[in-house]
Amino acid sequence: MDHNTKSIGELINAYFNKRGLTEKIEEVDLNENWEKLVGPMIAKHTQSVGLKDKVLTLKLRSAALRHTLSFSKAELMEKVNTAVGKEIVQEVVLT
Repeated sequence: MDHNTKSIGELINAYFNKRGLTEKIEEVDLNENWEKLVGPMIAKHTQSVGLKDKVLTLKLRSAALRHTLSFSKAELMEKVNTAVGKEIVQEVVLT
């Protein structure tokens, strides 16, 4: 390939970035893989997972779980970023 040739993957990524869709796709991927990332117990008590401007917002059904997770936000953030292979989360908000 010459320097002007791009792969289909590069073109798709450029299209999504230009349209501002990359973060939405990452949010959908997080939702689809949430149980694999956090395990069945946490997933069962998670009402919703949102991602906007690198802020991961988790709406939880359990106050006890919210309290417990408040002490492990950094680990959760690292787990998500590691699973994705890049930094998509800089902050975790629990509601």
